[in-house]
Amino acid sequence: MSILKAIKQATSFSSYPTHATFPALPTCLTWTRLLIGLCYGVYLGYRNVSGGVGLLLGSGLVAFLPMIYVESILKANVESYEKQGVNFMYLGVMNALALCVLVWVLGYTMMNEEYEERMVLAHSVVKEAVKNVVVDVVDGMGGGDVNVGGKEAVMSEDAEF
Repeated sequence: MSILKAIKQATSFSSYPTHATFPALPTCLTWTRLLIGLCYGVYLGYRNVSGGVGLLLGSGLVAFLPMIYVESILKANVESYEKQGVNFMYLGVMNALALCVLVWVLGYTMMNEEYEERMVLAHSVVKEAVKNVVVDVVDGMGGGDVNVGGKEAVMSEDAEF
């Protein structure tokens, strides 16, 4: 089936598709969910939305909006697809949510570069602090052949472990 024919069938109002007349409907539904996830992720990222409300609304959009379209506008015979093992409710939902979150994080990071710079600075501070703690712990335990952060701790012969 060509892409144009599938798009034409997927956008036909009250076409009453079944598995026999339109077997590409599950694929079209998956791509529709991916497109909704992409668009909503871009919206969340560039509007600087943070928190779980965006993810909650995104899961509702990705899961239910295409189902409403399939059942109300196309008036598809969902039972004919379910007999073939296709469950429209879960088809492509996790993929679309993953794409939504990925695009959301990328857009949010691009819009808030100062947070990224702070995270890089905090990471370097924590990394240096951990190096110092490791060297201090090794020194306190009697030493060891460790070279961390330019400091060298040498293990003494009478150390007990």
